Amino acid sequence: MDHKIITAISIGFLFVAFGFVSFMVIITRRHPYFVARKLRLGALLISLSGASVGCFGATCYVEARSDVFHMDQYDSKTGAVVINRTTTDTITGMIHERRSEAYSYAILDSLDSCIIKDDILPFDGAYDENEEGFKIGFGHTVPPGSYNLNFYTIQKDMIQNFNWFSESFKLKVIE
Repeated sequence: MDHKIITAISIGFLFVAFGFVSFMVIITRRHPYFVARKLRLGALLISLSGASVGCFGATCYVEARSDVFHMDQYDSKTGAVVINRTTTDTITGMIHERRSEAYSYAILDSLDSCIIKDDILPFDGAYDENEEGFKIGFGHTVPPGSYNLNFYTIQKDMIQNFNWFSESFKLKVIE
């Protein structure tokens, strides 16, 4: 049986027992035996009803995201980072709530083949702030087309599975 059903049935029985013991406290004019039983049943009822609305085996809050990437060239209309080669071949952005000591990126084509991967270096040369600006220049190594731009919280040499990224963006390169 599901633990929620068992808890609900137990609370029902405890509620009936609590009512009976409360009635006995009134009839016996607060006899210490029944008062003690009433307090124990009440505490058990409160703990079970509190546990039934809470989380089992996990916390009830969502941890704040860390290592959030903000891209300056992100176009909210298309939902992609757009690079127009006639103006630039560089992606700039910011890492918010930085937790890692190393960052890298990979550009993957539609078949999930890696076109390019490299480490991301912050503007000031060291990851020592909560928010770090960065710049990625890839020249003409990436031909025009649509890609996935994945960010990782490890160095490029440690990337073994391109699906284990921290954050991903669609990338559109146009001439």
